[in-house]
Amino acid sequence: MSKRLGFSWILMRSSHWMARKLLEQAGFRWELRRAGDLKLGLWRKKFNPQGPAPLVALKRVVFLPGFGDTSLSWLGIISALMPLLKKDYDELVLFEFPGFLGPLSKDKPFESMEHLSTRVYEILDTLTPRTLIGHSLGGWLAALYTVECGSGKRLMKVSPRQLILINPGGVAEDFADSQKLRMSLHEVFEDQENGTQRWRKLIFGKEPFWFPMFAPEIKAFLTRPETRAFVQSFGDEYLLMERLMHVDSEVRFIWGELDSLFPPELAQHWMKHLVSKRTEQNLSAPFALVIRGVGHSPHLESAIKTTAALARVLKNSNEKQLHSRWWRVVSAPKFPQKLPETTST
Repeated sequence: MSKRLGFSWILMRSSHWMARKLLEQAGFRWELRRAGDLKLGLWRKKFNPQGPAPLVALKRVVFLPGFGDTSLSWLGIISALMPLLKKDYDELVLFEFPGFLGPLSKDKPFESMEHLSTRVYEILDTLTPRTLIGHSLGGWLAALYTVECGSGKRLMKVSPRQLILINPGGVAEDFADSQKLRMSLHEVFEDQENGTQRWRKLIFGKEPFWFPMFAPEIKAFLTRPETRAFVQSFGDEYLLMERLMHVDSEVRFIWGELDSLFPPELAQHWMKHLVSKRTEQNLSAPFALVIRGVGHSPHLESAIKTTAALARVLKNSNEKQLHSRWWRVVSAPKFPQKLPETTST
């Protein structure tokens, strides 16, 4: 192990240890879910130890982190949102994925999107989240799960009431655009020398000054054969454009305006496919808050702006209450209403 990688490893583990202690002091409980030799971790915090009345389901808010990330990197934002979450929910649940750069980083990772999503969805079925929040890959998984709920494929068939997607994957302008993304990822994982630098340019609009200290650990993660195999499992069968009509949740987006992995222009494509059945489902039109000056990792680039944006959408504010110098509001496209049919005489 090189001195640089050793320092990065020690720094990463020290950060995890400190975050774990803070979570434990805040009343979080660590829980492991196993599937054979694979693990998934859950940080769970109950706001009301007594729980609701018998036969009344817990109001849970559940968070899924992005590819390679950990819920611990959202700790500052989650801490700031605690008073709001405590007021509206009974429990907060944070996911941790094996093999990613969190508490389970040394555990065996899931080998494909199919295996990861299957296990995540089984756990979500038991949690029945009131609000489901996902960032990047986590947003992709959250949207896929909600599609399955809305289409009746899940056993519980209960969709989250609110879906909050932060820089999510899963939608492209067209299949050619999907191929372009694959080429960008191919360049990251095939270029042993410059792949990490390419990745950093994709995930940051403006890289935090402290991030280079963790870069060797990031490079070790990106160059693993298991990581490459997982990314190669993202096929067109996971694209959501033709399936978003099944989403029967209130949907809100938060996006970084400098995101070059999933550009913010994709918000319009998400919303175009979402709005087709909003009226008949008695759901409000989705909208996006596009945060100025940040890229694909808004929680690391500007925790203050990201906290403020999340607080606004968690309150389910209407669009007139959303305007801020920190972001611009992108509304769903308007479709002309069908004129009533007339019979000729």
